[in-house]
Order: sequence, then C-alpha cells, then structure tokens
Amino acid sequence: MRPVPDITYDFLAEHELCVLRVYDDLRPTVVLKRGDVAAGTLTAGYGHTGPDVKIGMRVTQEMADRWLREDVATAAERLWTQIGVVVEDLTENQYAALLSFVFNVGADPSWTIWKRLKARQFDQIPVEMMRFVNAKGKKRPGLVNRRAAEVILWSTDEPGTEDIRLTSASLRDIDTPPVVADPTPARKDKTIWGAVTAAVGAALAWIGNMLAQIPEFAHTALNAINPFAEKSEFAQFVANGVGGLAAVAGIYVAWSVVKKKGESKQ
Repeated sequence: MRPVPDITYDFLAEHELCVLRVYDDLRPTVVLKRGDVAAGTLTAGYGHTGPDVKIGMRVTQEMADRWLREDVATAAERLWTQIGVVVEDLTENQYAALLSFVFNVGADPSWTIWKRLKARQFDQIPVEMMRFVNAKGKKRPGLVNRRAAEVILWSTDEPGTEDIRLTSASLRDIDTPPVVADPTPARKDKTIWGAVTAAVGAALAWIGNMLAQIPEFAHTALNAINPFAEKSEFAQFVANGVGGLAAVAGIYVAWSVVKKKGESKQ
C-alpha cells in the first residue's frame, strides 16, 4: 500500500483539536469521572475513538500521536478499498487531502466521490468534497472550513500547473471556463427584393384571410338575392357571381384545412 505522506500528519495536527483527556463527544466540556455513562462517543487525542479509550485513563501526547498514525493507516485502508489502484495516480497533496477527508467523515461506499475518483475525474473531486459540510441536518462552519482547506491542499501543485501569478486584468480576457456563444439573431434582409417579397407575402395573407370569410358572407347574400333572381336578370347575374366566388373560397378553405393537418403530423 502507498506510504502516507508526512504532510498528512501536519495537516491533521493543524485541523484536528488534540485533547489530552477522555471526553464525551456530545458533552466535550464535561469532565468525566469513573462510573459516569457517556451520552455520545468516548474520544481522546486527535479525535481517536475505540475500545481502548476509557473514562479516567491518562492520555499523553505520545499516545495521541500513536493513535493518530493508527487512525490515518485505517483511513488509508478504507480509501484503498474504495478506489484501489487509483491511489497510485494521485499527487502527494491529493492523497493527503483524501486521507484527511476519510479520517474526518469516513468512506461510505455509496458516495459519488468514489465513482468520480475511479473514473479519474479528478477535476470534480473538490466539488464532491464540498458537499460534506452538514452535520445533523445543518451546515457547520467548522466543516465548511475543513473541506475548503482540503480542497486547497488537493489543488496545490496539481500536474500541469505553473508557478506564475496572473493579474486580474489578464484573467478578464480569458474564458474560464469557456462560455457558449450567444445565439445569433436572424438578420433582416434590407434589399429591394426583400421588401418586395415581404409585401407580396402580406398581400397573400390578406387575400387568404378574406377568402376564408367569404363562405359565410356568400350564404347571407344569396339568401337575400335569390327571391329576386327569377324577376331580374341583373339579380340572377349577381347571384351567379356570388355563388362562383363562394365556390372558389370553399376550395381555398378546404385546402387550408388539409395543409394544417399535414403540418401537424410532421
């Protein structure tokens, strides 16, 4: 198994409070005495728990340091169980950041972070880490700070980085990340041909609208003219003209209906 980098211990010593006594994690300020019953988990040193932690025992710095190394070794085993040989592809800082993460929150197999790691989607790991900032249904500032520190450690000296400083002025000209181009609006044709085409289209639309209204008008007109058609040649001529116009309009309306049905099926 890959050796634990020294930076891991330095990082945990900075972010884990070392308490040289046994305490109840639900009542950390209460001094426990022999015979007391803990409401939570008995803890000592750098967050160490287990059957070897007992009320009333004396805790030294040497014990706390030994427990820390044992617990980090356990975290390394859990990490290996979740991502296997991918551990070998990590930088020292990335490996240390993940060890701190597992040391702090564990290694539930169902978490998405392991799927990202096994797929070598390393750019997604900081995002996954920052999901673990809640405890008992509430966001905890301490966990936000811890995850942020792990993300900084993870991102330090990543492959491909350069030791240069870019000013804000230069960064403003860089797409980070690249943005999708805005859609280009349709251009209006300003040529004479475009104007003529638009005018013809408008005229045809007006004619179509008028034809659609003719059948109803023709029906009303014929009802009024027919009683006089037998007595007047002019009335009969008008009636025939209206009838013909109604027939043309009827054909147009029928064609429009068929066209709309065809378009709706596409």
